[in-house]
Parts: sequence; C-alpha cells; structure tokens
Amino acid sequence: MGLTDDSLRILYTTVNGGFQLQDTFETLPISDILDEGKKLKSQQLVPFARDQEQNLLCLNVKSGNVIIWDAEGNELMEDLKIVSFGAYLEQIRDKVLSKKLIYEDGLGLITIS
Repeated sequence: MGLTDDSLRILYTTVNGGFQLQDTFETLPISDILDEGKKLKSQQLVPFARDQEQNLLCLNVKSGNVIIWDAEGNELMEDLKIVSFGAYLEQIRDKVLSKKLIYEDGLGLITIS
C-alpha cells in the first residue's frame, strides 16, 4: 500500500500524529496508520486521522478522494469528494481564514453558521 499524496508525506515528516484537523479528527501516529491500514488494505484505503467516535479519515487509493470510514461498522460513512489530502488541508485553511471554522477545546475545528 503506497501513499501517493505528497502533502500527507510532508505532514508526517514534521508531526507524528496528534495534528488537529476539522471537527474532532486528529492525525494518527504512523504506527496506527500501519495497524489500521492492514485492516483496510482490501478496501484500498489509507487511514490518516481518527475522531472521538473512532471513525477514520482515509485516502481512497483508487480515487484519491478523502473519505470518512465507520471503523465499527466497517463501511463508508461519507465520501467528502475532496480529491487529495492537500486539497482537504486547503479547504480547512480557507474556512479558517474566512472565519467559517473556529477552534473549540475538546471539539477541534468546528463550523460556524
């Protein structure tokens, strides 16, 4: 299972997990990526973050899209239709800069209406 998204590689050369993403998703340590990745290899998914409900944020190796995987139900929850990890980060950046996302302790980056 290979990573094709340079943005994800660049992040992991700097931080080994614990990086806050949107909602309660935080990046996984590399050891967890490898462990969870073994379980998701047949689905061609590379997990890179987990939320408080244990759902996984993954890259779909086949499509390149970022998806949310229900680890408990072992099924796709949502295809975010974002074409790369880099695009996912750019979307978060844009929302933060336009004040559509704010950081709340215990909740992470949340959308404001």
